Amino acid sequence: MKYKRLVAEMFVKGITKDDLAKLLGKSRRAINNRLNGKTEFSYYEAIKIMENYFKYCSADYIFSIDECK
Repeated sequence: MKYKRLVAEMFVKGITKDDLAKLLGKSRRAINNRLNGKTEFSYYEAIKIMENYFKYCSADYIFSIDECK
């Protein structure tokens, strides 16, 4: 999972992958691909997610990438 913080914050707020899919007009599979890093979120997708679900969080925090060291 590439976007662990996004997924964790989604869990805390009760936001599902289906919710993101509906918001972005994508399939659940497309959302899974984005969360797993197979496909990147576009700038506009990230803005839409922030505006609808995480207005009071930093985009740097929500979309930070946890990489292995």
